Amino acid sequence: MLKKITAALFLIGISSQLFAQDVNIPISLNSPEVYGVKIKNNFPNYTGKFGRGFTLSNQDGTADFIGLWAFGDVVNGVSTLGYGFIGNNVANPMMTFLPGGNIGIGTINPSAKLAVEGNIKAREIRVESTVWPDYVFEKSYQLLTLEETDKYIKENGHLPGIPSAVEVKKNGIELGDMNAKLLQKIEELTIHLIAKDKQLNEMKAMNEAYERRLQALEKK
Repeated sequence: MLKKITAALFLIGISSQLFAQDVNIPISLNSPEVYGVKIKNNFPNYTGKFGRGFTLSNQDGTADFIGLWAFGDVVNGVSTLGYGFIGNNVANPMMTFLPGGNIGIGTINPSAKLAVEGNIKAREIRVESTVWPDYVFEKSYQLLTLEETDKYIKENGHLPGIPSAVEVKKNGIELGDMNAKLLQKIEELTIHLIAKDKQLNEMKAMNEAYERRLQALEKK
């Protein structure tokens, strides 16, 4: 009986310790609303910057391995998130998270849902596109003649409908859009090749007819 009472008091003590921490760092294991550790950014009457997080380091704390951090601003005690990051160095984070949902790898200012400052290696990339240039084969499509294309290239230094080197250097390219544009040019080129092939076959047939007539005249 004494053992049961002692065990019960021990469990009550543990439970009270879990919720008797600093009010800014509550630990909850059985609450349906909160799981784990929550660190409140509570800075009464403070205005400035803040940083809070967890870091795993080596045995004596002289080298940080990896951490999860949040940085932001405080105005009169009210804090707002600037960005969060995973890494071991605030100046060079491995991954950055902005409040709006943008994620950066190698950058703390991601301007897209996923921004990578560096190389990407993948086995497969799927790009969804709602516009695909099958319209090139429609009768209503206004296909430039080769002469018109030649004139445009001489005046602009690049193919019509394709961004210039200056534009690409400044703005980059959208992979899905550029693939569609390149396919459009391939389809246009295919149409021109088919037309030229028909012309060659017609000329070949005419030459063969002339040869037959010439041979017939020579036999007379």
